[in-house]
Amino acid sequence: MKSQEIRTRYRDFFVARGHEAWPSDTIVPKNDPSLLFSSAGMVQFKPYFRGEMGDSLKRATSCQKCFRTSDIDNVGYTHRHHTFFEMLGNFSFGDYFKKDAIRWAWEFSVDEVKLDPERIWVSVFRDDDEAAEIWEKEIGVPIERIVRMGEEDNFWPAAGVLGPSGPCSELYYDMGEQHGPATGPSDDNDRYLEYWNLVFTQFDRQESGELLPLARKNIDTGMGLDRLAAILQGHFSNYENDLLRTIINHVEERSGGKFGFDEKDDVAFRVIADHARASLMVLTDQVTPSNTGRGYVLRRIMRRAIRFGLVLGIEKDLLAPAMEVAAELMRDEYPDTAERLDYTTRVARAEEDTFRTTLERGLNQLSSMIEKLKASGRTRLSGQEVFTLYDTYGFPADLTREILAESQLEYDQEEFDEAMEVQRTRSRESWRGGEVMWEVEDEALPATRFLGYDQLSAEAEVVALYVDGKTATEAKEGDRIEVVLNQTPFYAESGGQTGDQGRLVASDGSEIDVIGTYKTTAGVFHHQGQIISGKVSKGDKLKAEVKSSSRRTTMGHHTATHLMHAALRQTLGDHVKQSGSMVEPNYLRFDFTHYEAVTPEQLEEIERMVNHWIWENHPVRWQEVPIDVAKERGAMALFGEKYGDVVRMVEVLDDDSESSPVSLELCGGTHVSNTGEIGAFKIVSESAISAGNRRIEAVCGPVAVRYFQRREQILKSAASMLKTPPEELPARIDRILEQQKQTERELRATRQRLVSGAGGGGAGEPEDIQGRQLLINMFPEMRIDDLQNAMDQAIGRIKSGVAVLGSVSEGKLNLVCAVTEDLTKSLPAGKIAKTLAQIAGGGGGGKPSRATAGGKDPNAWPQIEEKARAIVTEGKI
Repeated sequence: MKSQEIRTRYRDFFVARGHEAWPSDTIVPKNDPSLLFSSAGMVQFKPYFRGEMGDSLKRATSCQKCFRTSDIDNVGYTHRHHTFFEMLGNFSFGDYFKKDAIRWAWEFSVDEVKLDPERIWVSVFRDDDEAAEIWEKEIGVPIERIVRMGEEDNFWPAAGVLGPSGPCSELYYDMGEQHGPATGPSDDNDRYLEYWNLVFTQFDRQESGELLPLARKNIDTGMGLDRLAAILQGHFSNYENDLLRTIINHVEERSGGKFGFDEKDDVAFRVIADHARASLMVLTDQVTPSNTGRGYVLRRIMRRAIRFGLVLGIEKDLLAPAMEVAAELMRDEYPDTAERLDYTTRVARAEEDTFRTTLERGLNQLSSMIEKLKASGRTRLSGQEVFTLYDTYGFPADLTREILAESQLEYDQEEFDEAMEVQRTRSRESWRGGEVMWEVEDEALPATRFLGYDQLSAEAEVVALYVDGKTATEAKEGDRIEVVLNQTPFYAESGGQTGDQGRLVASDGSEIDVIGTYKTTAGVFHHQGQIISGKVSKGDKLKAEVKSSSRRTTMGHHTATHLMHAALRQTLGDHVKQSGSMVEPNYLRFDFTHYEAVTPEQLEEIERMVNHWIWENHPVRWQEVPIDVAKERGAMALFGEKYGDVVRMVEVLDDDSESSPVSLELCGGTHVSNTGEIGAFKIVSESAISAGNRRIEAVCGPVAVRYFQRREQILKSAASMLKTPPEELPARIDRILEQQKQTERELRATRQRLVSGAGGGGAGEPEDIQGRQLLINMFPEMRIDDLQNAMDQAIGRIKSGVAVLGSVSEGKLNLVCAVTEDLTKSLPAGKIAKTLAQIAGGGGGGKPSRATAGGKDPNAWPQIEEKARAIVTEGKI
């Protein structure tokens, strides 16, 4: 059973049992700044688990994209560790509990996907007699296959964490006696694979350690897709399932190596497969490589994959081709992986090109250090040496640690940390710009009073100051800082609306350029920026001035999202719900639930409706009301948003029907006073971002005007190039395309004649060399696929030997090499192709029977031909 079928069956199974299917949240959690990445399926449902959303959702199911940083160093060395993975989950918010969760887990496992019930084991918390009895008495699992485990394994969260908690029950599958002794599930026996975890949240842990019963009990489950796919496809290792094995197959072709024959190579295969897929998914969700936060984690796994590529002999362009394979595998569930592939591969290639220079220099230096270390009989490198590698050569410390560990060596971590701290103090280069995850040493501050709904400037007092992430009392010109004021007109990034920019000015002329604003969960606003002139101290009085031009266009884009939401529901149906948004001065992005592409005609209607409401100049009103009043009015609550007892309700009024507004939503953002202020609305793109989740990007007001002007300039330029009036451009293009098709038909016919000639003798006759045959020939201007077709015919004319065909296309050399079955062990095609391509300054590889390669120098063919004869003559490479 393929992975996509597993996803579909899982969703359908639980939808049929009253669950609402939710699309995956992004890898970067939308409303949880405490997390770098979504690490479990339950992350996006936290407000529902806490009861903050009332009874708006009782049951849900999802297939969630997850990323965990804790396992990076283990990836490659085991069959089950991953960075990126998908978690299938079903959830209950104060609805069903243990009996149904257990019953449905068993039914899905045994009835839906046909796992052998005799090979399923379960674990329960040692004191959870209720769960044990359900498994034994109601499900019928023999008591000898029900294992009781302690708090460390079967209670969530771990001891010491206050708040909601509860026992777990895990399902294991016996992978067979060839994988270990019949001990039952345990930490040191891989024979029993845990594939599903059921968490029964039923207690509230107090500071005293006492577990009080919760009035509202929840169910949180998680099943690893990679693990279940491996089981259902008959494999012990996750890396043999249809998702990861396909990437490994690609790496085999690139390297000429084989997975499963050498453990050192296998580690590299697994690392590349996991990290290529993970890099694709993280880049697709718009995280980019950097030296801090999420970007640093992404950079780390990309560079780790590149380093392990060297183990397999892949010395360039590793990541992008592997990501292309991963995108093809993931596109059915996450279409945006294919739609954004051009962008993600460009980022990957740029990162790889930059790092390969660093890697070569760093590896040379580290190799020299390791030799000296071993010669001296020591096993520990100094932290200063590791810091020199990092500071001078840009070589990551975690990569140094991993390479040292492969030789049973280590380095002085404490000394390295001290050197890093000295550097930070000296240069302040570790400031994190606009990153919300800058972990400032926050004081116990009162919530900031927000004035920005009614004004764009205000007098305020500095109540806290941070320089380089640390509390300070004073900062000087040039310092990058964060300022907390007692009150502010600056909107802090939240609810999809970007934080305000502007400036803070003191009476003595000191000025701070504010580049972003965010707030903590306690409602404390942080203004991030740099001191342009003068200095600032805690207690100073400043004038806070929001950049009005940016705020106005941002407000227009925000109100436009509300109008578009209403238009989407009217056009596509009431099933449409907002699943995310981004509102900036230059554009808006709106994500929504819908399980098929929006047609051009529907997009045109949505655009028409929004512009019609803009031109009617409807008033926009907002007020704070009790949440019950908002619900009674029918106000829409947004996907994943947290609401308190009093909410801000934003209403676009309809003059024709006071009781039926154009739009009515709960929203904390800033908006225009009348829809006419938006000016104009234009949809720029519509695309899929995951199964059942779509995205529209649009522009408004002055940005829309610039968009129209650019489009008109492009139209005029194209018309000028084709020497035709703009209104006649479509007809002119049609004529050109028809001429191109005719030319391509003639070219295909010519190529086919050439290919047929190659197979029927046009490639020359095989020559006998030392009892083996060699057929070798060169063709001008033949594409690689045509060369492959020629090889299909040519290799059939050889009884025992090697065929090498070459061609030149776009100034580069293409090679196809084939070997008859009897010689694939002694003369594998992958190694022959790689060896020959290196002569032309290129590389390649493939399977033992057929391989492709390429080179930069098409003039190297005589040397390639000479080397091919030598290989066949000697019978070795």
